[in-house]
Amino acid sequence: MAENVSANFTSALDDISELEQPTLSTRIVTGIILAVICIIGGLGNSRVIIIFVKTPTLFSKTTRLILTALATVDFTGCLVNIPLAFGVLVLRPGRDELFYLSLAHVIATYCVLWCSYFCFVLIGCDMNDTVRKMTRRGNLLTVHRIRIALVVMILSALGVGIFVYSLRVEDPFVLQTDTHRSGAKHRFGVFLRIAVFAAGVLSFLSLVHSFLRVRTVLKRHNRIMSELHGLNRKSDQMKQKKMMRTVIEMFVCFVVVYMPLFVVNILQDQGKLDSVDPIAIARAVFFMTYASNFLVYGRNLRFFFRSFLSACPCF
Repeated sequence: MAENVSANFTSALDDISELEQPTLSTRIVTGIILAVICIIGGLGNSRVIIIFVKTPTLFSKTTRLILTALATVDFTGCLVNIPLAFGVLVLRPGRDELFYLSLAHVIATYCVLWCSYFCFVLIGCDMNDTVRKMTRRGNLLTVHRIRIALVVMILSALGVGIFVYSLRVEDPFVLQTDTHRSGAKHRFGVFLRIAVFAAGVLSFLSLVHSFLRVRTVLKRHNRIMSELHGLNRKSDQMKQKKMMRTVIEMFVCFVVVYMPLFVVNILQDQGKLDSVDPIAIARAVFFMTYASNFLVYGRNLRFFFRSFLSACPCF
């Protein structure tokens, strides 16, 4: 009797799990919707760079060419990631294959992102002859700063890789404290949680510091340009507010990207999640990036197309 009840209960659970699985058509429709969000998000990501491309008072022609190339690379990367995400969503490969694919994608993204963006920004500042003459400074892109960028790139990639890999175990001691675990694992878990939290706080503070520096540079540049060329003070203030609004929107995008990780961390610490799926985290971070761009920049896509087409002849 007990065996029959157990068998019936198991079959009922199997039926429920089969009912909860989305059908192929549902996955395809969901993939199409997410692909559209990714496309619009990629356009919004590139729009930030195009804004600087269309500001001749800030950058020279060579710098606008570099920034246009960077926007093209960003948009192309978006188009490359869309088939990858769509194929993962529809084909649903095995858990191990999906895990290592996501792990490699996260590490490669961090390696390329931080180093390339850092070097491109310094190159753009060095090629801005107007600002260099006004500030009387030397080159920003030096061998020492390139070494710093490489070290930060490697450390961030390793940190994210270790963090995602540590979530692969069935009962992750990294994000959940349990008195039944061994002392070494418990201490390692507490240390790793503190390190991850400290890295998040430092990243947040560094973003705040960077955007405050950008705000100071923009104010100084606008003041000097208005004094040299006798520009209208009111028009200059409007341009400054528009640029600051763009900087704030970029800051919002960066913050929203980290939200899934922090939410999962908090829920796991409170014991409301029995296990953490690293694939779900990686996928949530990936799609939240473009979803945030979609919400922030998707309201005015005509600006991107008009600016992109006008900047293409620079090639």
